Amino acid sequence: VVSLVVGMTVRFLDPALLLEVLKVVSRWLVDPYPGQTGQLSMKEGVLLCQRLGMLERMAAISDPGLRATFDSSFVQLVQKLCSAPQVPKELREDAFTKIERMFMVGLRANNPSVRRDFFALYDSYVPMALFDRLQFIIFNHDWEAMAQQFWLKHALDMIFAVLKDDEDLLLAFNTAQVPSLLPGTRQNTYSPPPHMQTKPPAASQQQSSQPSQQQQQQQ
Repeated sequence: VVSLVVGMTVRFLDPALLLEVLKVVSRWLVDPYPGQTGQLSMKEGVLLCQRLGMLERMAAISDPGLRATFDSSFVQLVQKLCSAPQVPKELREDAFTKIERMFMVGLRANNPSVRRDFFALYDSYVPMALFDRLQFIIFNHDWEAMAQQFWLKHALDMIFAVLKDDEDLLLAFNTAQVPSLLPGTRQNTYSPPPHMQTKPPAASQQQSSQPSQQQQQQQ
Protein backbone atom coordinates (compact mmCIF):
# COMPACT_ATOMS: atom_id res chain seq x y z
CA VAL A 1 0.00 0.00 0.00
CA VAL A 2 2.82 2.41 0.86
CA SER A 3 4.53 1.88 -2.50
CA LEU A 4 1.25 2.28 -4.37
CA VAL A 5 0.37 5.62 -2.80
CA VAL A 6 3.85 7.09 -2.61
CA GLY A 7 5.01 5.91 -6.04
CA MET A 8 4.33 7.53 -9.38
CA THR A 9 1.73 4.91 -10.31
CA VAL A 10 -0.86 6.48 -8.00
CA ARG A 11 -2.31 8.59 -10.83
CA PHE A 12 -3.09 5.43 -12.80
CA LEU A 13 -4.93 3.66 -9.99
CA ASP A 14 -8.66 3.11 -10.11
CA PRO A 15 -10.51 5.67 -7.93
CA ALA A 16 -12.35 2.90 -6.11
CA LEU A 17 -8.98 1.37 -5.20
CA LEU A 18 -7.79 4.72 -3.81
CA LEU A 19 -10.85 4.78 -1.57
CA GLU A 20 -10.03 1.31 -0.28
CA VAL A 21 -6.42 2.40 0.33
CA LEU A 22 -7.74 5.30 2.40
CA LYS A 23 -9.81 2.91 4.51
CA VAL A 24 -6.79 0.66 5.08
CA VAL A 25 -4.60 3.59 6.11
CA SER A 26 -7.29 4.76 8.53
CA ARG A 27 -7.40 1.30 10.07
CA TRP A 28 -3.63 1.15 10.44
CA LEU A 29 -3.24 4.56 12.03
CA VAL A 30 -6.39 5.11 14.08
CA ASP A 31 -8.37 1.90 14.58
CA PRO A 32 -6.16 -1.18 14.13
CA TYR A 33 -7.61 -4.66 14.07
CA PRO A 34 -7.27 -6.80 17.22
CA GLY A 35 -3.95 -8.60 17.06
CA GLN A 36 -2.78 -6.62 14.05
CA THR A 37 0.88 -7.34 13.32
CA GLY A 38 1.65 -4.82 10.58
CA GLN A 39 2.58 -1.40 11.87
CA LEU A 40 3.28 1.91 10.18
CA SER A 41 5.94 4.23 11.49
CA MET A 42 4.93 7.79 12.27
CA LYS A 43 6.88 9.10 9.30
CA GLU A 44 5.24 6.61 6.94
CA GLY A 45 1.77 7.45 8.23
CA VAL A 46 2.26 11.20 7.78
CA LEU A 47 3.75 10.66 4.31
CA LEU A 48 0.79 8.50 3.28
CA CYS A 49 -1.70 11.12 4.44
CA GLN A 50 0.21 13.86 2.64
CA ARG A 51 0.02 11.90 -0.60
CA LEU A 52 -3.68 11.28 -0.10
CA GLY A 53 -4.12 14.97 0.62
CA MET A 54 -2.45 15.82 -2.69
CA LEU A 55 -5.00 13.59 -4.43
CA GLU A 56 -7.79 15.49 -2.71
CA ARG A 57 -6.32 18.87 -3.68
CA MET A 58 -5.73 17.88 -7.32
CA ALA A 59 -9.21 16.34 -7.60
CA ALA A 60 -7.63 13.16 -8.91
CA ILE A 61 -10.94 11.30 -8.59
CA SER A 62 -13.20 12.42 -11.40
CA ASP A 63 -16.32 10.50 -10.41
CA PRO A 64 -18.47 12.90 -8.31
CA GLY A 65 -19.87 10.20 -6.04
CA LEU A 66 -16.51 8.57 -5.31
CA ARG A 67 -14.84 11.95 -4.91
CA ALA A 68 -17.37 13.10 -2.30
CA THR A 69 -16.91 9.84 -0.40
CA PHE A 70 -13.12 10.09 -0.62
CA ASP A 71 -13.05 13.72 0.55
CA SER A 72 -15.37 13.00 3.47
CA SER A 73 -13.36 9.93 4.53
CA PHE A 74 -10.09 11.85 4.33
CA VAL A 75 -11.46 14.67 6.49
CA GLN A 76 -12.59 12.13 9.09
CA LEU A 77 -9.15 10.50 9.04
CA VAL A 78 -7.36 13.81 9.59
CA GLN A 79 -9.79 14.76 12.35
CA LYS A 80 -9.16 11.48 14.17
CA LEU A 81 -5.39 11.80 13.76
CA CYS A 82 -5.47 15.31 15.23
CA SER A 83 -7.82 14.75 18.14
CA ALA A 84 -8.45 11.05 18.88
CA PRO A 85 -7.16 10.13 22.37
CA GLN A 86 -5.93 6.70 21.23
CA VAL A 87 -3.54 8.35 18.77
CA PRO A 88 -0.11 9.11 20.29
CA LYS A 89 0.44 12.76 21.14
CA GLU A 90 3.42 13.10 18.84
CA LEU A 91 1.42 11.76 15.91
CA ARG A 92 -1.46 14.13 16.73
CA GLU A 93 0.92 17.09 16.65
CA ASP A 94 2.53 15.95 13.39
CA ALA A 95 -0.86 15.35 11.80
CA PHE A 96 -1.97 18.88 12.65
CA THR A 97 1.21 20.69 11.57
CA LYS A 98 2.11 18.58 8.51
CA ILE A 99 -1.30 17.51 7.18
CA GLU A 100 -4.07 19.84 8.34
CA ARG A 101 -2.04 23.05 8.16
CA MET A 102 -0.78 22.04 4.71
CA PHE A 103 -4.15 21.13 3.15
CA MET A 104 -6.62 22.76 5.59
CA VAL A 105 -9.23 20.10 4.84
CA GLY A 106 -10.90 20.74 8.18
CA LEU A 107 -11.56 24.45 7.66
CA ARG A 108 -12.65 23.70 4.07
CA ALA A 109 -15.12 21.01 5.11
CA ASN A 110 -18.75 21.37 4.11
CA ASN A 111 -20.00 20.27 7.51
CA PRO A 112 -20.19 23.25 9.93
CA SER A 113 -19.62 21.06 12.98
CA VAL A 114 -16.41 19.68 11.45
CA ARG A 115 -15.20 23.22 10.74
CA ARG A 116 -15.91 24.17 14.35
CA ASP A 117 -13.93 21.19 15.63
CA PHE A 118 -10.95 22.02 13.46
CA PHE A 119 -11.12 25.70 14.36
CA ALA A 120 -10.93 24.65 18.02
CA LEU A 121 -7.66 22.88 17.16
CA TYR A 122 -6.26 26.06 15.62
CA ASP A 123 -7.53 28.09 18.55
CA SER A 124 -5.74 25.83 21.04
CA TYR A 125 -2.56 25.69 18.94
CA VAL A 126 -2.00 29.45 18.64
CA PRO A 127 -1.36 31.40 21.89
CA MET A 128 -4.11 33.73 23.06
CA ALA A 129 -2.00 36.89 22.83
CA LEU A 130 -3.08 39.22 20.04
CA PHE A 131 0.51 39.67 18.80
CA ASP A 132 0.98 35.89 18.48
CA ARG A 133 -2.29 35.55 16.58
CA LEU A 134 -1.40 38.29 14.12
CA GLN A 135 2.06 36.79 13.65
CA PHE A 136 0.54 33.37 12.94
CA ILE A 137 -2.00 34.78 10.46
CA ILE A 138 0.37 37.08 8.58
CA PHE A 139 3.77 35.36 8.76
CA ASN A 140 3.65 31.77 9.99
CA HIS A 141 0.65 30.19 8.29
CA ASP A 142 0.27 29.51 4.56
CA TRP A 143 -3.31 30.13 3.41
CA GLU A 144 -2.76 28.89 -0.15
CA ALA A 145 -4.93 25.81 0.40
CA MET A 146 -7.92 28.15 0.91
CA ALA A 147 -7.14 30.39 -2.07
CA GLN A 148 -10.51 29.56 -3.64
CA GLN A 149 -12.42 30.35 -0.46
CA PHE A 150 -12.92 33.30 1.86
CA TRP A 151 -10.00 32.46 4.16
CA LEU A 152 -10.11 35.89 5.82
CA LYS A 153 -13.20 34.81 7.76
CA HIS A 154 -11.19 32.21 9.68
CA ALA A 155 -8.36 34.70 10.29
CA LEU A 156 -10.81 37.19 11.80
CA ASP A 157 -12.37 34.45 13.94
CA MET A 158 -8.94 33.71 15.39
CA ILE A 159 -8.54 37.38 16.34
CA PHE A 160 -12.05 37.75 17.74
CA ALA A 161 -11.56 34.58 19.81
CA VAL A 162 -9.17 36.45 22.13
CA LEU A 163 -11.73 39.14 22.98
CA LYS A 164 -13.18 39.09 26.48
CA ASP A 165 -16.93 39.52 26.27
CA ASP A 166 -17.36 39.99 30.01
CA GLU A 167 -15.16 43.10 30.18
CA ASP A 168 -15.98 46.58 28.97
CA LEU A 169 -13.77 48.47 26.56
CA LEU A 170 -12.08 51.35 28.37
CA LEU A 171 -10.51 54.44 26.89
CA ALA A 172 -7.41 56.01 28.34
CA PHE A 173 -8.10 59.03 30.54
CA ASN A 174 -6.05 61.29 28.27
CA THR A 175 -7.64 60.06 25.02
CA ALA A 176 -9.66 62.49 22.94
CA GLN A 177 -13.26 61.31 22.88
CA VAL A 178 -15.90 61.73 20.20
CA PRO A 179 -19.35 62.73 21.42
CA SER A 180 -21.78 59.83 21.69
CA LEU A 181 -24.03 59.21 18.72
CA LEU A 182 -26.96 58.19 20.90
CA PRO A 183 -28.21 60.36 23.78
CA GLY A 184 -27.71 58.88 27.20
CA THR A 185 -24.79 56.69 26.13
CA ARG A 186 -22.05 56.62 28.76
CA GLN A 187 -18.44 56.30 27.68
CA ASN A 188 -16.15 54.11 29.76
CA THR A 189 -12.97 56.01 30.55
CA TYR A 190 -10.12 54.60 32.56
CA SER A 191 -9.18 56.77 35.52
CA PRO A 192 -5.79 56.02 37.08
CA PRO A 193 -5.42 56.01 40.89
CA PRO A 194 -4.57 59.36 42.49
CA HIS A 195 -0.94 58.39 43.20
CA MET A 196 -0.43 57.72 39.49
CA GLN A 197 -1.75 61.07 38.36
CA THR A 198 1.08 63.53 37.82
CA LYS A 199 0.43 67.22 37.39
CA PRO A 200 2.88 69.46 35.49
CA PRO A 201 4.26 72.45 37.40
CA ALA A 202 2.09 75.52 37.10
CA ALA A 203 3.28 78.02 34.50
CA SER A 204 2.40 80.94 36.76
CA GLN A 205 4.83 79.73 39.42
CA GLN A 206 7.65 79.48 36.89
CA GLN A 207 6.94 82.97 35.57
CA SER A 208 6.72 84.47 39.06
CA SER A 209 10.06 82.99 40.07
CA GLN A 210 11.94 84.50 37.13
CA PRO A 211 11.48 88.22 38.08
CA SER A 212 12.55 87.57 41.65
CA GLN A 213 15.78 86.01 40.42
CA GLN A 214 16.46 89.00 38.15
CA GLN A 215 15.88 91.44 41.01
CA GLN A 216 18.33 89.59 43.20
CA GLN A 217 21.00 89.78 40.48
CA GLN A 218 20.47 93.56 40.03
CA GLN A 219 20.77 94.16 43.77
